[in-house]
Amino acid sequence: MLEPGLQINGVDVFRVTRRGSKAVHFVNSPLQVDSEALVEVDWKRRFDHMQQHSGQHLITAIADREFGFKTKSWHLSIGVDSKCYVELGTPSLTKEQLDHIEEVCNENIRKAVPVVPHWYNIQDPKLDAVRSRGLPDDFEGQDIRVVEIEGIDINTCCGTHVSNLNHLQCSC
Repeated sequence: MLEPGLQINGVDVFRVTRRGSKAVHFVNSPLQVDSEALVEVDWKRRFDHMQQHSGQHLITAIADREFGFKTKSWHLSIGVDSKCYVELGTPSLTKEQLDHIEEVCNENIRKAVPVVPHWYNIQDPKLDAVRSRGLPDDFEGQDIRVVEIEGIDINTCCGTHVSNLNHLQCSC
């Protein structure tokens, strides 16, 4: 499966994984070793993923803050037949709870709350207040990236995000 919209020197990328601190790109044909690379990204697709990812952070934070529902998993939509979803750790969710989560999310979207990345040294005590599932076993380095939705959430994350919640446009 191709990683649609991503090319290196005109060669399609079919998979990207992380190994330690490196992003490893798998391509369909060889690239010249130690040569300069031109990476082309489909902005429309990237922005869509940024919106979905930031939206997941927002829904996760509001569901946890308002009802204590932890996020068990989430899925990024990667095509017209795929759905983006957030799986909450609760056996049931009432319509009133869902409506409340949606209302609070949309209120913050309308406020254009900033989404800000920060870097902290691994020894920084500020990390104690950061929500995290922990670091990968192969983590390398001394700096930890966290993403803050101002006044709502702060957690470790290496993903791409919008600069403010207004870019989400809606939570439906």
